[in-house]
Amino acid sequence: MDYVKKVIVDTREQNFGKKASAFFKKKGVFPVEASLADGDYLFVLNNNEELYIERKEIRDFCSSYIKKRIHDQALRLSEHDNSVLIIYGDNSLLRTVPILKNLTKNSVNKMIANISLNFGIPVIRVETEIDFLNTCLFCCEELIKGRTGFRKDRPENLGRTDINILTSLNGIGYKKAKLLLDEFKSPKAVLEASDEELLKINGVGKTLVERLRRLKSIYECGSE
Repeated sequence: MDYVKKVIVDTREQNFGKKASAFFKKKGVFPVEASLADGDYLFVLNNNEELYIERKEIRDFCSSYIKKRIHDQALRLSEHDNSVLIIYGDNSLLRTVPILKNLTKNSVNKMIANISLNFGIPVIRVETEIDFLNTCLFCCEELIKGRTGFRKDRPENLGRTDINILTSLNGIGYKKAKLLLDEFKSPKAVLEASDEELLKINGVGKTLVERLRRLKSIYECGSE
């Protein structure tokens, strides 16, 4: 791993950070812990390029998306020349969390596509923790060899995320989401509306209200 000059592991990584540090030490690099404003890992390469990597286990990613935490993180990552979001874990893990078990494969894929396209950062999906660590090194290698390009332009319009937040739960389609946003202007206002306010809208029935309540519970109580 002679192409990596330094690895900084964010102090919030805790237990996983210890695994990561042990992994990188075996590769010949001795990480240091520090508080990072953006990303979980900062790789400083021998050509002085910097690569910020955000680590997300699939359950944390889905929860962060619903709560819009990942949107803020992705926006900050997009301000750096080189940044990557790496997600690991199988979708079956979502079934272990009652408030996430209704998310479908398509919903998860939509979330991933939304973050990548709206914020202009690469999003990589891998299976295991060790895959995550190896992919970090692969990204460093590709960057230093100049075989990959990272977007350096900041996104100008993030409004498209509103539709995707409401349609992230199975059973809420584009037309219904747009109908609700036309009335309430934001996903937060939709989820905070009372049953009576929702049912006053032509085309909104009890089934849709129940789905919105389920989405609200995910938004409020998603796993950390």
